[in-house]
Amino acid sequence: VVLFEADTLPSDNQHIAKLVEPILTNPEVGLVYGNEASAQPGHFLGKTIKMQVEIYLKTFNHEFTDWFCTSRSGRAFTRKVYKNLDWPPAVPEDIYMFLWCKNKNIKTSFQQSVYCFYRPPENFSDLLRAKQKIQSGKKTLRNYFPEHVVNKFYGISFGHLMGFRLKMKMLFKFFISNPLFFFYYAYLKIKLRLFESAEVFLF
Repeated sequence: VVLFEADTLPSDNQHIAKLVEPILTNPEVGLVYGNEASAQPGHFLGKTIKMQVEIYLKTFNHEFTDWFCTSRSGRAFTRKVYKNLDWPPAVPEDIYMFLWCKNKNIKTSFQQSVYCFYRPPENFSDLLRAKQKIQSGKKTLRNYFPEHVVNKFYGISFGHLMGFRLKMKMLFKFFISNPLFFFYYAYLKIKLRLFESAEVFLF
């Protein structure tokens, strides 16, 4: 079975063939994820988020490929997964599926060269909504998996020193790539934190 998000676009007409290749060549693989790439945004905020995400993905993928997945690329899974997997309500189903396979010792595969395009947030309301969705997803996942497992997926608990080093590496790359985008992103992070502390929710 192959699933795609409604707001994504495969990069070429060989996408599904490339996505399912690990399943066809290795009977131990039960779940395959591809990679994501942002479409060209039209606004300054979108361009800032696009650059931040690209730097994050390159840094994270290079060091923790075995603990990465994204729904935006599509995912393929086998009968032994879909006949036993039952998604609870209100969970981020792509991450739930990934952690479920890890918990069941079902081999997963990340096809880094297989891309789907998606549109990043173009305004602050969309960015806030996306942030709240991520935070809600983390909270819900902790009802089904140990907290340290959820934290590991979100890059929080690879070890305090390693996590700090990874964040500093990403921030340094971001600053060197484009200082203007970097400082605007810092402003957005502060603004998001203020809205979250004021418990402003957008639905």
